[in-house]
Amino acid sequence: MQDFRLESGRRTAKACFNRSWKTCFGIGLDPHITSENARLQADRVAKARSLSIEKVRELLQQNTDPADLGFLGDPGVNVLRLNLALDATGTDEHQTAMAGSR
Repeated sequence: MQDFRLESGRRTAKACFNRSWKTCFGIGLDPHITSENARLQADRVAKARSLSIEKVRELLQQNTDPADLGFLGDPGVNVLRLNLALDATGTDEHQTAMAGSR
């Protein structure tokens, strides 16, 4: 957690968790996080999954839902769909790399 705080320029636990994380973290009902939270984690996700930051940002954009009815609330990244897309991308890139090494 300390590494995440330092990477995102935040020093304290209170600063690390903004309003949407506080209200949704751990309850498992809302599969969305804010676009801001997703952007904060994009570099770390790209590194952990050995993907380019551009690919992660592309997948973030593809898995962002608009505000309800177009004006209620804020757009949000559907974490479940994003993780499935990241898993599929990693599998596709792994299979391509394996085919190239034969």
